[in-house]
Amino acid sequence: IIIIIISILINVQVLGQHPHQWTPFQVAGLLHAWLISHQISRCFCHEGQLLSFQSFRSLSVTCFHVILGLPFPRPPVTCMSNAVLIAPLDRSTWPYHRSLLSFRMRFRKRDLLFGGIAFLALVMVLILAIVLAVELGRRDDDGDGGTTAAASTGSSKGDDPSKPVSPGPVDPDLCVTAQCLRAAHYHKSSMDEQVAPCEDFYTFACGHYDEVNYVLSDVTPINKVAMENFYKMVDILSFPVDRSATSSYERKLKHFWSSCTNHFDKMELRGRPLVERVLRQVGPTFLLDEDFDPAQFDLNAKLQQTHIDFWTAAFFTVNVVTDQTDWTRKVVELNFGGLAFEYQLYLHNVYADMVLSKYSDYMTHVLSLVARDADKYVNASKIETMVNDVIEVEQHIALLVYHSPVLPAPHLDVFRMPLRNLTELAKNTIDFTAYMKNLFNQHPDLFTDDTTVSVKRYGYFHHLGDMLSELASTDDGKRKLSNYLVWVLINRYSHDLNWDYVHAKRDLDAYLYGQKDTSSGAYYCFEMARMSMAEAMDAEFVKYYAKNNNKPEAENILNAVQQEMLKGIAQLNWMTEENRETATKKIKESLHKIGYADYMVDDTYMDGLYAEASISESDYFGNILNLNNLYRIEYNRRVGEQNSRTLWVYHVFDPVVEYYNPWQELIATSAIFQDPLFNHDGPAYYNFGSVGSMMAKHLIHAVDEIGSFYRLDGAHYGDWWANVTYQRYLDIKTCAIDAQAGTDLGKYEIRPDVFYTPNATLYAEDYAPEMLADASGLKLAYEAFKQFRTSQPEKVKMPVGFPGRNVDQLFFLAFAQMNCQNTPPSIKLRQLDGNVYPSKPRVNLAVSQVAEFADVFKCSPGQPMAPKKRCTLF
Repeated sequence: IIIIIISILINVQVLGQHPHQWTPFQVAGLLHAWLISHQISRCFCHEGQLLSFQSFRSLSVTCFHVILGLPFPRPPVTCMSNAVLIAPLDRSTWPYHRSLLSFRMRFRKRDLLFGGIAFLALVMVLILAIVLAVELGRRDDDGDGGTTAAASTGSSKGDDPSKPVSPGPVDPDLCVTAQCLRAAHYHKSSMDEQVAPCEDFYTFACGHYDEVNYVLSDVTPINKVAMENFYKMVDILSFPVDRSATSSYERKLKHFWSSCTNHFDKMELRGRPLVERVLRQVGPTFLLDEDFDPAQFDLNAKLQQTHIDFWTAAFFTVNVVTDQTDWTRKVVELNFGGLAFEYQLYLHNVYADMVLSKYSDYMTHVLSLVARDADKYVNASKIETMVNDVIEVEQHIALLVYHSPVLPAPHLDVFRMPLRNLTELAKNTIDFTAYMKNLFNQHPDLFTDDTTVSVKRYGYFHHLGDMLSELASTDDGKRKLSNYLVWVLINRYSHDLNWDYVHAKRDLDAYLYGQKDTSSGAYYCFEMARMSMAEAMDAEFVKYYAKNNNKPEAENILNAVQQEMLKGIAQLNWMTEENRETATKKIKESLHKIGYADYMVDDTYMDGLYAEASISESDYFGNILNLNNLYRIEYNRRVGEQNSRTLWVYHVFDPVVEYYNPWQELIATSAIFQDPLFNHDGPAYYNFGSVGSMMAKHLIHAVDEIGSFYRLDGAHYGDWWANVTYQRYLDIKTCAIDAQAGTDLGKYEIRPDVFYTPNATLYAEDYAPEMLADASGLKLAYEAFKQFRTSQPEKVKMPVGFPGRNVDQLFFLAFAQMNCQNTPPSIKLRQLDGNVYPSKPRVNLAVSQVAEFADVFKCSPGQPMAPKKRCTLF
């Protein structure tokens, strides 16, 4: 009876199937379930035994089929013969037979009684079921009962009862698409709905985030996307080549990856590629050649060969960088270089002696490997001499750096130096004019004796000339210079050889930095591909993973946010009219780089970028050397062209949103438009609340305190705010500083049992511009979302699973969950030192400054998320 009642209730309350909708299988199944339940009582009450496992399974399967209205099995029902619950009587005695006879007589009476009761109960249940069916059917006809029979079964006549019953119509106000369900799951898995959103919105939104995102290093939605894209890129690099033409950039990229991860061949070759393709080219060398003659050493020739042909720093570095006095130009910048690690580690103290001892052991081991792979017997004293020569030169360089501070503004014209003077400063040991003409071989006319370059450490090059002239004056000194140049080449390429060399370098790094590298080498290959063939990797990511619909959808959201921002600027009472006009002009003329550049999907253009690169799938070391030519081509391009706003400075597979003020452009890479941050098929509140608020926040940096520091022509720093504007802004900034009073920034264990609790007032002034941008960007994105909801209401629906909530609340939820984090305290403390607040105070401060948040969550004035005084720019 209980089983029958439960089955009826499940059908009616859970599946919405009322008795008049049941299939014949369900009706017959109820009767069969009753027979099985009767067998349970017979086994237990009459024979003292349990129901057999097979019969119990039969009961379970039957009930399941009854609920679904499917055909059900009818196996025989038996008792479990070995499971005796009532101890048997002694069958050998006379009292046993008498008792058994009496028991059977009593059993027949009880059986008839229970049978009669069961029959009456069954009749009553059937009557109640009929009454219930009639009542619910009447309600359905009146429109109060939810789904009708026709809606549930598809038709009132002619249906096949063996087919599954289709569900009733879905609430049209709910979104049940795959993306909506995914969004709902993401929301629910991170939320802690036991927390009141008006008390602590971050914990309400992200209270369970750490439970579903265990700590690797720094787990946030953005960092997870970055990590997922790393594995996606590894998969892409491992895919078969689609475009197999010799000129195909894709073929070159994947062959480079394949050659780098081919450790079998590396182990076979050992260090021979280094010996044959590098050391033999710069030889003869003191280490490997008996005919080495220091008197024949030519410093200028060997230095250019090391720097340009093998792209390895020695004594100094040369870079082409943005001119810090005019960001529309480039400048050639020189600095010290050619050290194996930080210059401070070479200086004389107890720790430096330990480091140099370990470094000496490392060099000795690697030089022994080189000699082995060159099939040369080199005695220990020769290796020791070379090690001592290298350490002497590198220590001297480190001391020069220590005594040569960086100039305060090396890019100023007054600090720039003609190449002629730089050569004289170096005591004519290096001809810098000839060096530059060789390095920038595509633009030799740009470099004459009068061409000026930026020298970051004037004193370094002055003392470097003294050191070089002294060493170059003797054969011993020339040997030291030669050994140093040979060693920087060996050290530069050791990680591109077999595991003998790689492990030696990792062992040194583990000693220096306290962290072991136990990776397979794939990450190193990934970074080499990223550094050497950046545009090719971007293009491949776009081809496989950039959704075409995401880009226009993101542009639409950004345009909507921009329109709200322009409306807000027109109403700013803290800016002067002239400043409002300037801010409006800057926003309207800002360049939007959304997703990826068009040239990344142009195979012809991409092939041309790598036309000079010769890549072989079976020659990794040769590939590394060939890519040096690409670096040189890039240097030539930089000095030959001015800065172009069409260039992309970020990888599209790295999730980045930034407003770059010098070029007045908003950059949002393709990676930022991925789940769980964005999806063009996802709910509108989801996209506006997450990426929409992020883009709005960075767009505000074009005109806020940060944006005011940049000249409008993008040439340099320069404040365009009027004094009146700045004074009025200070009132808003002071409000933001005061709002942070008492903010909990966390408690950090800096040493065992030693804790540090930061005081928010120490960081409040520096963080105020970011706090204002967060809150103001959230407000603008919400206004844009409301406009979208009004114009396209059919696209704004609630996902399932949020009774009592609305899309406005989920908009703010999306903002908060974009900032969820599970970060170790040590990393949080380092981030705080870099003016990056932990997510909890950042989210709570932002939403508390937006009045609309308190409205949609019905927060009472004075609650933590509804302060009486608020601070926003708009």
